[in-house]
Amino acid sequence: MDKLEIKVAIGLFESPGSIGDIAKHIQIDTGNCSKIITQLEKEGFCTKKRRFKEVLAVPSQTIHAQRFKELLIQRKGFKGMFKELLYGLNLNILLSALFDWKTTKDIAMQLGLSTKTIQNRMYPLKNRGLFSKHGRKFRFNNKNWPKLYAFLSAYRNFYPFGDVLWKFGDEVLFEVADKKDIKGVITGFTDYVNHKVPVGVIKYCCYMPKKGLSKEEVFIHSLLGIREDTRLLELAVVFYYKNRLNKKRLGILSKKYDCSNLLDDFFKIIKSKKEKIITDNLPHISRKGIQQMITKYKK
Repeated sequence: MDKLEIKVAIGLFESPGSIGDIAKHIQIDTGNCSKIITQLEKEGFCTKKRRFKEVLAVPSQTIHAQRFKELLIQRKGFKGMFKELLYGLNLNILLSALFDWKTTKDIAMQLGLSTKTIQNRMYPLKNRGLFSKHGRKFRFNNKNWPKLYAFLSAYRNFYPFGDVLWKFGDEVLFEVADKKDIKGVITGFTDYVNHKVPVGVIKYCCYMPKKGLSKEEVFIHSLLGIREDTRLLELAVVFYYKNRLNKKRLGILSKKYDCSNLLDDFFKIIKSKKEKIITDNLPHISRKGIQQMITKYKK
């Protein structure tokens, strides 16, 4: 969201009504206001309705729209923060480091910018206490800003189709229950069959936009879909060995997909000599179960 989108969004929630009325309330041209309202509708902030010859814009019932409304109502200071700080690149930096610890280099890589640019733009964000710091890594300070975190997480993950596993900008990883709802390209466990590990799936994992995915990307996408299923974790171990994945490439991708904690735990599992292996973020697994699954897919 850029500065003008933020201005229109605030005006929309303060004074919902006709597009002309909203434009008058925030003192911008009606034509520009109409274009921005259309964009905000695509982003799930509002819904347009027709009343006779007028086009009305009212706040949407999406989670992030309601969280945004709560921020504006419950704390007047947030209105100023959005107008002065939380838009454009600043907002994208916060969204990039919302769920996982990242260095300024990691954030720069995800946003396609120089590390210096990110470092310079992070100063006002750090001064507001919007980041927690761990060594050279940063993450959004959700303990100090819980309501803002609730809005940002809902906004970042908004997608009208399927169950979102991960989303950033135009890229989205999601699951659908029906094969006819597949969009983009299949990935994760759904695509294991094309990488020497055929798996029966209940849900279909998809990635948008449509493009060719590396075996490392398919693997990282599958990590995000494991949840509490030990069998899927065993299959991920098989996939890792059978496809001889590049560890350095996996590390880079895990930062992009906010799952470095999952990858760290995965490597702990494959290195462990214990019979029962317990990690913080992946299901409990046994050495015997892993060996049985490897044997099953040996050919």
